[in-house]
Amino acid sequence: MNILKKLTNRYLMLNKKRTIVTIIGIIISAAMITAVATLATTFQRFMLDVEISQNGRWEAIFENVKKEDIEKIETNDKFAKTMKMAEISMAQNPYTRYEFIRIYGYDKESMENVETIPIEGRMPENENEIALSQTFFDGSEDEPKIGDEITFSFGKRISENGFEKSQIKILSLLMRLRQICCHPSLFLSNYKGESSKLSQCIEVLKDAISSGHKILLFSGYTSMFDIVEKELKKSNINYFKLTGQTKVPDRVNLVDEFNTNPDIKVFLISLK
Repeated sequence: MNILKKLTNRYLMLNKKRTIVTIIGIIISAAMITAVATLATTFQRFMLDVEISQNGRWEAIFENVKKEDIEKIETNDKFAKTMKMAEISMAQNPYTRYEFIRIYGYDKESMENVETIPIEGRMPENENEIALSQTFFDGSEDEPKIGDEITFSFGKRISENGFEKSQIKILSLLMRLRQICCHPSLFLSNYKGESSKLSQCIEVLKDAISSGHKILLFSGYTSMFDIVEKELKKSNINYFKLTGQTKVPDRVNLVDEFNTNPDIKVFLISLK
């Protein structure tokens, strides 16, 4: 062991420059490794800080959680802290230019731990207070001030009767929306105006016909065909129509003639 130590010392003394360069290289390498590790840690911390500033200190975000699953999450020992947020409703806004606003509710833990600093005033401390986003204000004369008592008009919530009992009502409203989109007169008997969808439909039909194409036009509303037929007749476009009232033998004949007759350009087909 002593011999190795003596040989090493002797070698180092004979090669002083090389020894100094080696020591400096080792120091620089160690410094660079430390710097890279520090840089990686700092960048990671930076990314975490950005995420926290934008979305809060969330380890995980669960969306559309069922009521029976909330307790499972809250009692899970893997989560040190839980906070709940839910959309309360859409509301009409009589104060600024935005016709509707979304109102959200937060539980007590959320309000105590949310990292939001209000521009004016303070965060709500009870269910009778509300914090308004800066985008809510537009300089209107009637916009509310801090401390004002404000009122928003909520629509009737489906959950009052339960979703199952409200399905028929929901489907009925969706059908009305579809009818209005096709042509308002399908829903409003006294409507005398135009329909942009119908106008676009006739324009597309004319462009396709001028290009030598035949068109199959489907609809779930036979009453819509009554409106379309009037427009086709105005434009002198020959057509066939097939609905649930069409007899089976006539259906076959209509299809065969449509395929062979070059004068018949449009085939109206009901989905019912």
